[in-house]
Amino acid sequence: MEAPNAFYAAAVWRRHRDAFLRNWTTEAAGVFLEPLIILGAFGYGLGQFVGEVEGDLSYAAYLMPGLIAGYAMFHALFEGTYGAYLRLSMHRVFDSMLATPMQVEDLVLGETLWGASRSVLTAIAVLVASIGFGLIESPLAVLAVPMAFLVGLVFYPMALCATATVPSINSLNNVFTVVAVPMYFVSGIFFPVSSLPEWAQPIIWALPLTASAHLMRGLVLGPLDMTHLYAFVALSAMIVVFWLLATHLMRRRLIT
Repeated sequence: MEAPNAFYAAAVWRRHRDAFLRNWTTEAAGVFLEPLIILGAFGYGLGQFVGEVEGDLSYAAYLMPGLIAGYAMFHALFEGTYGAYLRLSMHRVFDSMLATPMQVEDLVLGETLWGASRSVLTAIAVLVASIGFGLIESPLAVLAVPMAFLVGLVFYPMALCATATVPSINSLNNVFTVVAVPMYFVSGIFFPVSSLPEWAQPIIWALPLTASAHLMRGLVLGPLDMTHLYAFVALSAMIVVFWLLATHLMRRRLIT
C-alpha cells in the first residue's frame, strides 16, 4: 500500500465540494433543519419531563453535544454509503478518477476528507442554534467543529467499507437500520451510559459513537478528564484501522 498523495486527495475533495455547492439548496434541510428540529423536540419538549441531568445540566444542554456527534456520524455515513455508491457504480466517477495517475489511496483519502467536511456543516448548524437557545456558555464550544471533523474521519471510511462490499444499493439500508440508528439511541446521546445495565456498559463504551459523544460533551460543556483523552486515542486508532480497511476493500472492488 502506497502513501496517499495529498495533491490528488485535495482534487477529489474539490470535486465533491463543487458538486455540493451546485446543489446545496436540495441538501440544506438535512444539514441544517433536521438536527435543529430534534434539539427543539427532545431538548425542550421531552426535556420538560426529564429535568436536570448529571448534576445541574438542563436536558437540552446535555443533549446538544451528543446531537452534534450523532449527526456528524449520520452525514458521514450517508455520504459514504449512498453518495459514494452512486459515484462508484452508477456515475462511474471513481473509474474516471482512477484513469488518471490517481491511486486508490488518494481516492479514499479525498473521499474521507470530504465526508468529514460534511460532518462539520451540521456541527456548525447545531452550534449556531444552541447559541441562540442560550445553551452554550464556554468559548471552548468552538472545539465541537474540529471534533465533528474527527467524527467524520471515523465513520466515513466505515461507510466506504460497506459500499465496497454490498451487492446493491438497497443493501446499504442495513448500515442505518442495523448499525447507525441503534447506536444513535444507546451511545450516551439521549441519556447517560451509566443508566444502562452494568453488563451492557462495556459493550456500549466500545462503540465509536459513544466515545465521540463523550468527547464532544467534554469539549462543549467541560470539564475534561483522562476519560476524554482515552476516547480521543480510541477514535484516532479507529480512523487508521478503518481507513486502511476501506482502502483495501476499495482496491479489491475497483481494480482486482
